[in-house]
Amino acid sequence: MTDTIKTYLAKIEIGAEQAFKNLSIFPLLSDYFSPCDYLAIDDAISKDLVEVLEIRQNGSAPRHKVINKSDRMILIDDGENPAKTRNQRHIGAMLLIPAKEIMVIPRSFIKKSRLRRKINQSPSRRPVKSSRDYMEHFTSVDAQVGALFMINGKVAGMDCFGSPDTLEKTFMKMLEGYAQDAARKLDPHVRLKSSKAVALDFLQMARESRTHIEQSARLAAGWRLKSEGCAGYALAHEDRVLRLAMVAGN
Repeated sequence: MTDTIKTYLAKIEIGAEQAFKNLSIFPLLSDYFSPCDYLAIDDAISKDLVEVLEIRQNGSAPRHKVINKSDRMILIDDGENPAKTRNQRHIGAMLLIPAKEIMVIPRSFIKKSRLRRKINQSPSRRPVKSSRDYMEHFTSVDAQVGALFMINGKVAGMDCFGSPDTLEKTFMKMLEGYAQDAARKLDPHVRLKSSKAVALDFLQMARESRTHIEQSARLAAGWRLKSEGCAGYALAHEDRVLRLAMVAGN
């Protein structure tokens, strides 16, 4: 594992559990700080600071052309479909788009979406009514840089950022996706008790993940992480982690 990712994960501690029905959240706490300033792609789209086009040439596989009109860098998360294409193709990596520049995303990064949950999969714009009940019972805490989510007593995933400020800006969007999953999987007849030990085991698996670099660009470097119990992706800028996400499963 690279020293950058190893240092980041070593600093994380697990906070007190928050729970409602079949969803539990363990805050991930750290004094880690990345000074990199960027916009999430959804924020940039809502503020008309970015344009994303799907382009094809001579019947070839599509690429995405990203036009960043902002003075800040823009982060595209793994699993995002920023072009909002009907064929549900998504970006299969985390990418940092330079300020005031145009980037054409290579075909190798454009993946066909499957039904399984993508890392930090963007929820629908209108959460199902039952998931709104969940969201009232969770909140971010001091020094929180991420969260580990458990649904029906099993770890669903872990999402982390480079600073508490970034986590605070994205917490509700991140929570919404997991809340929708929990609402769909709720069995009111099953009594569940989540265990901090399970959360600690998952964090340790993340720390022990094998890594390989998938991309190295002018602004950022990305790594795939994988262990027997989890897999994920990390993005770093100037040797500071901006984003790290893991999902359960091989």
